[in-house]
Amino acid sequence: MRIAVVSTFDLLDWGGSEELWAAMARAALAEGHQVFASVNQRSEKPRQIAALEHDGVEVHTRSRVRQRALYRASPPLAIPISLRALDRFKTDVVCLSHGATWDVPRDPGLYAAIRRHVMSRDIPYVPLIQYGTGYEWLYDDQRARAREYFAEAAAVAWVAEANHVAAERMLAAPIERSFVVQNPVMVAAQLAPWPDATTAELACVARLDAGAKGQDVLVEALAGDEWRDRDWRLTLYGAGVDEAWLTSLIHHYGLEGRVVLAGHVDAVDELWRRHHALVLPSRAEGTSLALLEAMAVGRPCVATDVGGASEWVVPGQTGFLASAATAPSLRRALESFWSARSTWQSMGVQAHELFVRRQDPEPGATLLGHLERAASTRSS
Repeated sequence: MRIAVVSTFDLLDWGGSEELWAAMARAALAEGHQVFASVNQRSEKPRQIAALEHDGVEVHTRSRVRQRALYRASPPLAIPISLRALDRFKTDVVCLSHGATWDVPRDPGLYAAIRRHVMSRDIPYVPLIQYGTGYEWLYDDQRARAREYFAEAAAVAWVAEANHVAAERMLAAPIERSFVVQNPVMVAAQLAPWPDATTAELACVARLDAGAKGQDVLVEALAGDEWRDRDWRLTLYGAGVDEAWLTSLIHHYGLEGRVVLAGHVDAVDELWRRHHALVLPSRAEGTSLALLEAMAVGRPCVATDVGGASEWVVPGQTGFLASAATAPSLRRALESFWSARSTWQSMGVQAHELFVRRQDPEPGATLLGHLERAASTRSS
């Protein structure tokens, strides 16, 4: 079978949303399938892309500037694309890995390219939705494209059922043939040693994009008077466009030394040896890899109730949920969490146990199975 992946991800050189299709590609190669991947041009080739090429994936890199002219996509939502290389690949099924739910229907140029090279040729395709919001709006023309796009899909993959529900509300229509698939985690599901530090060491692991990840409201929440005399430190791990602004915001609230930026880290196991808990104040999510990884190694989590968070965070057992990414909501959740600090370690154990029970050990193979079934519909 010949499988093509088209990724719309365009924020960093590599992101968590890429891990699932990459795992599927490795599983497909192991079964003797051929795999093609079309990705946006990076500032430099990520090691993950180089590894996929080494394993046998045919990678096509799209030039953003040239394709904007080719498809006349309208900024700021344009994610331009050229799929002529996909035509030569003669694919049996296409996996369209979305950075966000509406990547394709919101961008007329991208939608035209998908329609030209995939939909009009009766090639089965499976959108893979990695991220969604409950507040992102569509205009009527975008909504019409979205209904058509999802209705003609052979199947639709979500990493959080909550995002499927939110998308159906926006369309006022069912999205049929949907299924939920987990993202792969990059850590072993083993309890990490509990830190012996007396200071409460909190970590927020997310790209520095506050519009999505909400670090700004977390900093505001921790600037409250009730936190002034408590012994805690928050470390923000990640890189992104808001690094300078968040540095200024930390200074604005007088939290230098208590809230620190530590940049991107690959050694997740080592990170959790130093921290007691994850705090994830996202405004929108799929199902956060950082959340799953923290639970896998036995750390409780405080998260906003977006995406798949409520499917994993059980209040009072594996962590606490804030109802929204606002400072008052986060303060309430953090206050409950702080009051339960004598049980943090046991909550972490419960988080680990829940993760082990619910984990899909081979999500790449799971996604591959759905793509194989989608490919079989072409001849039916």
